[in-house]
Amino acid sequence: MKNAWGLRVVLRKDKMKDGGRCPLHWEATVNGQVFKFSTGKVIELKHWDNLKKEAKKGCGYSMVLNGYLRNTINDYEEYMIGLENKEIPLSKKKLEVFFRGEKKVTFYDFFERTVKRWEGDKKPSTINSYLNTLKIMKLMDSDVDFGDIDYEFINKWDYYLKTERNNKVMGRFNRHKCLKAIIKEAMLQGYMTKTPYLHFKIKKQESKREFLPIEEVKRLMELELPTKHIRLQRSKDMFLFCCFTGLRYSDVVRLTWRNIQLDADETKGILTIEMMKTSKEVKTALIPTAIEILQRYRRDSLDKPIFDHISNQAVNRNMHVLMRLVGINKRITFHCSRHSFASNHLEVDTSISKLKDMLGHADISQTQIYAKNLDKGLVDSMNNLAAAYA
Repeated sequence: MKNAWGLRVVLRKDKMKDGGRCPLHWEATVNGQVFKFSTGKVIELKHWDNLKKEAKKGCGYSMVLNGYLRNTINDYEEYMIGLENKEIPLSKKKLEVFFRGEKKVTFYDFFERTVKRWEGDKKPSTINSYLNTLKIMKLMDSDVDFGDIDYEFINKWDYYLKTERNNKVMGRFNRHKCLKAIIKEAMLQGYMTKTPYLHFKIKKQESKREFLPIEEVKRLMELELPTKHIRLQRSKDMFLFCCFTGLRYSDVVRLTWRNIQLDADETKGILTIEMMKTSKEVKTALIPTAIEILQRYRRDSLDKPIFDHISNQAVNRNMHVLMRLVGINKRITFHCSRHSFASNHLEVDTSISKLKDMLGHADISQTQIYAKNLDKGLVDSMNNLAAAYA
């Protein structure tokens, strides 16, 4: 829809000052709405030509004042046409930028300000992902306004990520995801009217969910390591514990004895923890092999982490070593323990709905990635898994 806008100067007789001097105001109309701004100028009533909307010839300052009024109107028309050409929404905020000389907010200004506002609400790693996306965008193009973000720009951004940054499909997907979220926020705040992603398909590579089937988990369980390899043993125990519980790395490193409730003979138990990624509480029955691992890391304190800290990168390196030692030719990372937990539960006929709860998934479609629909109870499911590993 074409915008209707205009600008005229108005003599404010209702604000007449001593000596018959009246202030001049700008009256801007945008799609039927009227906005008024001061010019900072005054003129005596007798020197104003209300028909021509300018100072009468002959008064001492007519040339200067009329020149200012004409130049402002010309600049305003150029400014508004520029906004329209870039498909930037016409709003009071945009008029204030022009008339009050406020600092123009660029897309990058908005991007940075929005991410700053999100701090505290989003995880530090998520904030860093947004900031890295902004940094890369500035390397591609140092000056970007809202009107520059169109379909052509998105294609240029995708090509830059692919050729200059050598980003694979998932790397580009995550960068597009960040930019798309910022654009959505810009639309909500009236800086943009439509998303350029409407006709741009963000490709997401179907990742192969590598896992260890039950027989391979058993091979790792049977691996005996020299006592001097403390960190390798800890990596093995943490990985196996997550094969039996479905915890992520970010949760197992925070696990304390307060999260564990064992029965009287300590052969059965329940693990309850709030997941870091989703802030959702999950509850999982502990099978005996998982409890055996925990018993090796008994602590006097209920609040200290059960497993001494080891970085995700280090534990992934250790997983490569462990896979070589047991003769498994797969690229196994620590997160594959969670995939193993899910896939092996399905192998022993755990219901997809129960598995969803144990994994802490918000949507069952996330769980259905692992397999087909089945149906059994939570404790029965864990008993089946325990029997499989026996």
